[in-house]
Amino acid sequence: MSRTALDPTQSAVVFASAGTGKTWTLTARIVRLLLAGAEQGGVLALTFTRKAAAEMRARVAARLQELAFANATQLPRLLAEIDAPADADTQTRARGLFEQFIHAELPLRATTLHAFCQELLTRFALEAEVPAGFELVEDESELRAAALDSLLRAAHRAPDSAVGQALAALVAEELSEWDVRGLLNAVFEHRAEFWAASEGADEALVTLRQALAKAFRHSEDEGVYGAIDAPAFTAQLKMFVRMLSELGDVGTVKHALLEPALDSNGSARLEVLVKALLTSGRPRAFAPSARKYAEAQRVTAIEHFSALAAAVEATLETQRRAATYSRTVSAITLALALLEHFAEALRRSHQLGFAELEWRTVQLLRNSAHAEWVRYKLDHRLEHLLLDEFQDTNPAQWRLLLPLLEEFAQRGAGGDEGNRTAFLVGDAK
Repeated sequence: MSRTALDPTQSAVVFASAGTGKTWTLTARIVRLLLAGAEQGGVLALTFTRKAAAEMRARVAARLQELAFANATQLPRLLAEIDAPADADTQTRARGLFEQFIHAELPLRATTLHAFCQELLTRFALEAEVPAGFELVEDESELRAAALDSLLRAAHRAPDSAVGQALAALVAEELSEWDVRGLLNAVFEHRAEFWAASEGADEALVTLRQALAKAFRHSEDEGVYGAIDAPAFTAQLKMFVRMLSELGDVGTVKHALLEPALDSNGSARLEVLVKALLTSGRPRAFAPSARKYAEAQRVTAIEHFSALAAAVEATLETQRRAATYSRTVSAITLALALLEHFAEALRRSHQLGFAELEWRTVQLLRNSAHAEWVRYKLDHRLEHLLLDEFQDTNPAQWRLLLPLLEEFAQRGAGGDEGNRTAFLVGDAK
């Protein structure tokens, strides 16, 4: 085990596989903090289930009790197990920790992440703009179904609205109502990702559309067929058709199949070119005969064919990206509208879901007008943060954790503020 992991003066991140002693390490770290003089009320240990939180508290209590009642031979060995010094002063402190633990004015806070969020939002309900005395939704199924039905009714009542057009676009893609409902039901499970991706922006759809356009290399201003409608492409196509007509067709690449493309553009031109130049999505075989084509002509014909086929392939890729972008925008339009209907259902019932609990806490700590004040009040009691099952791929969790760590950094380590530490434990990849 790394000495840093148990050093109460150092912040650390530990990634380990299941069954390798992560809970033991967290427990030992807490004991080392208490041995070093940390107040129980200043230690916050977060995990993700009530069972894990209760187990952590029980293990700390058991270890402190073990230290308190160990004999002179056992105590140095127990301290060595957690890499703690075994001098006389440390042994004296170790024997008194269990009594302090039991009678402390502020108990050790080993709790779930959701319980921490609930405590914070309850304490700062006005600043967080949540209903005072809100309740948590244990089963969201009824609220989800009501929000989904409300959305679909709104789309059918106003088919020309953005939501109505988005639904129509997905139906035009041959999605059944069952498919649409399945897609939207999945939104509930990933709503925190939607909020994180848009950073809670008022114009979330605009923000997400911009991110999608960048990801798909899609431009609203540039046409899908620009590569094959360009004058340079048309000129090259004319020369290639003339060569085939004068010198002879090459295999399945025939001038008669290409000629209709000269008098068309856009999707009509693309359809002709795909049939004439590609097969199974790839360029056709093209090997001009030396009997019909002189060497210079053969090289020129191959260059023309390769350039034209490449432009067609590029256009097909652009078309696929544009179609995917359009479908995704339609789906996101519906998703954001669905989340608004769901949020309204929660407001009417004075409830929050677990995802809302996390995200409202993120907003309170990061983006609200009271964020700095709330972080100061929170940090006034918080000296050491421990997080079990840390998930570095969870966007909401990252955003929730970061303000706490930033406050630690701003207030500094050592000096009048004391030594503040963070300790994160996550699953090894």
